[in-house]
Amino acid sequence: VQNGASKKFIIYAGAVAILSSFIANLYGFEAFNEYSTMETGLFLTGRASGLMGNPNYLAIAAGTFAFLSLALLKGHTKLKMVLSASCFYAVILSASRKGLAGLMILVVLILLYPLFYMPKFRKKYVVALTVVAIGLAIFGVGWIVSYGVNLDAIERTLAISRGERSFEYRIDYIKMGWDLFLANPVLGYGLDSFRVVSGTGQYSHNNFIELLVNGGLIFFLLFYAHYFVIIKNAWALLAPKRYWVFGFSVFLLAQDMAMISYQSRAIVLALILLLVECRKTQKKGLTVTVSTSGIGTFKSNYLPEIL
Repeated sequence: VQNGASKKFIIYAGAVAILSSFIANLYGFEAFNEYSTMETGLFLTGRASGLMGNPNYLAIAAGTFAFLSLALLKGHTKLKMVLSASCFYAVILSASRKGLAGLMILVVLILLYPLFYMPKFRKKYVVALTVVAIGLAIFGVGWIVSYGVNLDAIERTLAISRGERSFEYRIDYIKMGWDLFLANPVLGYGLDSFRVVSGTGQYSHNNFIELLVNGGLIFFLLFYAHYFVIIKNAWALLAPKRYWVFGFSVFLLAQDMAMISYQSRAIVLALILLLVECRKTQKKGLTVTVSTSGIGTFKSNYLPEIL
């Protein structure tokens, strides 16, 4: 991508993957049918993933590629609309609380965008947005109580207040992980060790805790340095693109509260694309040639900063 490959190709491929999962679900194929949780041993019903094998993956993938299209592509309005709408449909299919949280972030950012970048319509938009907000305040709560519980994602979110078991487990994992981190804060216990040292046989469902326990502060800082570089360099981007890069960073960091992202190839791909996009605004440094046996040779101006 840094040397001219099309970002559009990657994002369209993501759109095809997401839409393929929707179509597979419509035709009755569901890779999640036989999945059961390690925590409860109960089969999860009312949740779908299409081809992805895990409902949360479907919802997060939809949000990830929607944000990538908004942050990286100029034009392609129809693709952006399709991917943004796919987030809503993915939440309905997957009943994912992570997906619901991501959808809310996306909707808020879309609603706020005209206030910052459409000055000609700002006054009219503020009036319209105020009317809509009042309407939602009056009727929205009643609708959620009456009909929203029919959406599994909302019902599962409301179930937290009733002491839903999986949420309680995750809070316990966070507390346990924090104690383990304090006992060995610098180097941690080794990759994928939370499930062993905690005695739960489970990962922590929280990327911050997982990194702190597995690799201590060193691993934690190395991983989240990606976000520091992205946010720091994004200030040099044009304002609309900078807005979506910041918004995408918020989306990813919010997901990390309830998932393990450092092992996710999709999340790493997204971070690489953001790093390269922000890199375009920086001065080129020393060129480093890297040989990889059996793969080939490439040159990069970005590697010195990583190293």
